[in-house]
Amino acid sequence: MTRKRLILGWFRPKGAMVEHNTELPAPVATPSPVWRKSTASGGNDSSGCLEVASMPDLVLVRDSKHATGPDLTFAPSMWAAFVDTLR
Repeated sequence: MTRKRLILGWFRPKGAMVEHNTELPAPVATPSPVWRKSTASGGNDSSGCLEVASMPDLVLVRDSKHATGPDLTFAPSMWAAFVDTLR
């Protein structure tokens, strides 16, 4: 049986074995975003507005016409400052 040893740095002697951690971390359950539109957007059939989802550590914004498209991500404090500016 060959003894493994951990070699740190860029230099590795010929024949030396390197141990690698191949274990994956356990998956972490993240809540699915719940998207909502403004009540002033004209109802659920309106496709010309933004949707917002609040998560524990961020706020997501997307175009309602492209629900599977990309999201914009904001820190809650930045989103609150943006909304306060609009008011």
